[in-house]
Amino acid sequence: MGAISLLILYIAVPTPATKNLIREPFTVCLQTVFKEANLWKLNFGIFCLHAILTASFVAIPILLADQLHIPSQHQWYIYLGVLIVSFVLMMAFISIGERRGYYRGLQLGAIGGLVLAELLLWALPTSLFSLLICMTLFFTAFNLLEASLPSLVSKLVPMERRGMAMGVYSSCQFLGIFAGGSLAGWVFGMWKMDGVLLLAAGIGCIWLLAALWMPAVKQDNEQKLTQ
Repeated sequence: MGAISLLILYIAVPTPATKNLIREPFTVCLQTVFKEANLWKLNFGIFCLHAILTASFVAIPILLADQLHIPSQHQWYIYLGVLIVSFVLMMAFISIGERRGYYRGLQLGAIGGLVLAELLLWALPTSLFSLLICMTLFFTAFNLLEASLPSLVSKLVPMERRGMAMGVYSSCQFLGIFAGGSLAGWVFGMWKMDGVLLLAAGIGCIWLLAALWMPAVKQDNEQKLTQ
């Protein structure tokens, strides 16, 4: 697949026209990106989002296999159906948010949806119906945040600093994956399934409180990082 992709890239993808940009030193660009508080709001958000995702996938496959007796080779049916429904719901929410300008409320609601999904998984008796509802809520909120956060990063920075900003953002994303998986594994060894679900909910609560305390991220072009 990699070789085919390289061949397509060489044959079919046109070479874009180059632009002469004024490039600033690497250290200056890095310092500017690191000092921007608005970017760290988004970096912290993607860290928490992927920590919650990884922790949840320590718990969800075990719930499906051990409590609902769905073999691992058949679990993809569940995931596929949930992802399709959650994608449709996500698009509907994004459309409403863009038309009415409810960006902040939409993001806060999505973070709250993650927390609610984890708490419902912890509190409700395990059944296929309750699990489907919780997973649909979780993935609707996750997909909405996963789509909106990098878009905000790209809107906050000028073109010449966008690569640096996205690099820091992606690093925080992978650190969140590592932290969520490591913590969930340790917590599962100590407190089993309940501990993992409460861990994910706790991370979401911290993120929600931080997001409520932080002022809204400004998106208009006039508020981009100064040159």
